[in-house]
Amino acid sequence: CVPSDNRGGVIVKGHAPGRELTYQNGRPYWLMGETNWAAFRTELTENLTFDTFRRYVNRRAADGFTFLQTALLPGGSNEGGKPFLDRAMTQPNPAYWQAVDRRVNYLHQNGITPL
Repeated sequence: CVPSDNRGGVIVKGHAPGRELTYQNGRPYWLMGETNWAAFRTELTENLTFDTFRRYVNRRAADGFTFLQTALLPGGSNEGGKPFLDRAMTQPNPAYWQAVDRRVNYLHQNGITPL
C-alpha cells in the first residue's frame, strides 16, 4: 500500500443537527453546483458535444463547483448513440454508456460529483 491523494467518495458524517458532508479522507465537502439535464447528451444543432461539455466542466470547476445534478436518460443520444438498442428499453447500448462513463470520469477528474 502507498499513500494516495484520492479524496474518495462523499459521505455523511455525524447525526442531525450537526450532520455534514465529507470526502472519505475526512476533508470537508462543500455542496455547490447546478443542474444541467443535458450533460450526457450530444446534439449538434444545440452545440452539445463532448468538447462543449469539457469546456463547461472546466469553467464550473474554476468557479469552485463541487456537484452537477443531471440525468442519465435525458432524451436524445450522445456520441455513442441512443441509450438502448430497442424501443422496449431492454437492451442497453454499450457505446452510449461508455460515453456517459467518459463524461462522469471527466467530472471526477475536475472535482465535480455528478448527482
